[in-house]
Amino acid sequence: MPQAVLSCTSTSKRAEVSKGFFFGLGGTLIALLALYFGLIYFQLGVPTRASIWAYEINQKKLQRAASIQQPKLLLVGGSATLFGVQAELIESRLNYPTVNLGTHAGLGSAYMLHLVRQAAKPDDTVVLGFEYNTFGSGVVRRDAVYVDYLFARDPKYFLALPWTSKFQVAMLMTMPRLRKGVLNRFRPESTQLAPGVYDPDELNAHGDQLGNEARNRPVKRVHRYVPDGTLSLRGLKEAPAFELITEFVRWARANNVRVFATYPNILKHPAYRTSAAKETLGQIEEFYERLQVPIIGSFEESMMPPSMFFDTCYHMTREGAAIRTERLIPHLAAILNRERK
Repeated sequence: MPQAVLSCTSTSKRAEVSKGFFFGLGGTLIALLALYFGLIYFQLGVPTRASIWAYEINQKKLQRAASIQQPKLLLVGGSATLFGVQAELIESRLNYPTVNLGTHAGLGSAYMLHLVRQAAKPDDTVVLGFEYNTFGSGVVRRDAVYVDYLFARDPKYFLALPWTSKFQVAMLMTMPRLRKGVLNRFRPESTQLAPGVYDPDELNAHGDQLGNEARNRPVKRVHRYVPDGTLSLRGLKEAPAFELITEFVRWARANNVRVFATYPNILKHPAYRTSAAKETLGQIEEFYERLQVPIIGSFEESMMPPSMFFDTCYHMTREGAAIRTERLIPHLAAILNRERK
């Protein structure tokens, strides 16, 4: 047989082998993906211990909001609001029903606004106090708390997401978390939480955090002095949360819900005096101005000394929260009294 024919035959066989290998590899990958997504849906809605705290405090806050029939004030944000503003004090001073909707910032601004839509009714007033690090994420947040919460506690919300977002969230699930969800389907883990401030019972009727008195501060407080990187370093080159807030404001106006914004409570730090911090603040202020959402209070009022913080740069002590709330009350009185006239 001629050499050219032998060479051609050999090349053809190698091509067939390669083709078969890649088709086989592709089939294997498809099978593995099918198994992965099958397990994702198998453990959907299976509770985990990790999300007990965030879920139960959210339910208590929503129940409190639903029980109020007259116009009310809703304080919105992550744990800076939860730990740092006292709805009970505001209500007693202003004689205006107030609910602290502050929750785990890891859930992201999209989910926090989802909670507000459930809590707000016509004639209500909403004050947004999102942490700076929440502005950088959109519907999908790359956070273990967010992923765990959606799968374990709010599968309805997950299933309502666009398919692209569902895919992104599913791909963020780690194998240990997937394994835990599957195992919990057969043998639920203990729901007993360790005693301490992160207990759903450490919440008053208005949704304020309890147990965070200065005397209860943990001995090691390494995270207290770590500044918010979004504010001090990176700035907001991209702010996916702006679009989410814009959509929410449209919804609020269509439903006769008034929206204001404020600066989240934060530990006073030299990093917030930099040009990057000023640029970030300016971008946020300009955004709310374009939306015609008034900002109440000032950045200076939102910064508190280290002695007023509990265990992170956003978590204030009860004593600090009372002082911060006192600073906020005159601004709230102005907008609420305006509504009453």
